[in-house]
Amino acid sequence: MDVTKESGKKEEFRREKLCSSLEKAGASTVVVNTVCRKIEENLQEGVSTEELFKRALEYLSAENIEVAARYSLKRGIAALGPAGFFFEQYIERILQAYGFHTQRNVFMEGRCVSHEVDILAEKENDHFLVEIKYHNKGGLKTDITVAMYADARLADIAPVQEKKEQGWHARHFMWLITNTKFTSTAITYGKCKHMKLTGWSYPKGQSLEELIIQKKLYPITALPSAVRSKLSEFGRANIMLVGDVAEYIPETLARKLGFDKSLAEQIVSEALVCLAGGNNK
Repeated sequence: MDVTKESGKKEEFRREKLCSSLEKAGASTVVVNTVCRKIEENLQEGVSTEELFKRALEYLSAENIEVAARYSLKRGIAALGPAGFFFEQYIERILQAYGFHTQRNVFMEGRCVSHEVDILAEKENDHFLVEIKYHNKGGLKTDITVAMYADARLADIAPVQEKKEQGWHARHFMWLITNTKFTSTAITYGKCKHMKLTGWSYPKGQSLEELIIQKKLYPITALPSAVRSKLSEFGRANIMLVGDVAEYIPETLARKLGFDKSLAEQIVSEALVCLAGGNNK
């Protein structure tokens, strides 16, 4: 039976692909088998992959909120822009959680031209010029042209900054961060140029999703109940992470966002359960 991808292209439904995505999110074997069976039993010809995702997310949410947040993490990150946040803001919060001192949208002088750097991240004697590449559509990859552009900016900026910072013994590196996968040539180029690359599923053990999961830095857009609300309200209230919501009592959150109290209660409850380990039972 065929399903319809986001691009409109049809492809055969593969149970193993669905089950694998649930396993990667941390679902137990029992939950994986149950969700896959339910999806397969109610499969309709031509159903969209987005609809299948929503059904799987609904089943997961009833079992374990944190697993549901992990499962929807990629889509949650893609929803940050429409929610009123810049991806740069989210990355800055992640870097700060890992002990970096950060500045966003910094103008730095180069030998040839001045540059606006997305994030300047400092830790000990290492200064990282962080270049952010964000995509809100699935299937795209960050390629070698992006890596070469970032490297060229470092080559122009580093000599000037190192001259200014004489005595600090600072080292300057380029750090390219994206919410998509890198092409193989981008990775090869980055390694050759000693760039730090962080993207989806790369590098192993320190990929973007792993950095998020290790410290539970889930975006609010990954919570099942938050997705059903007006995401722009979170942006206006500067509530970006699940951890931000957990600090509110439902009544205060409802007033701040203009939400119905019952929805606010559900969102706060999900946030607390997610941060505590996610098991609803």
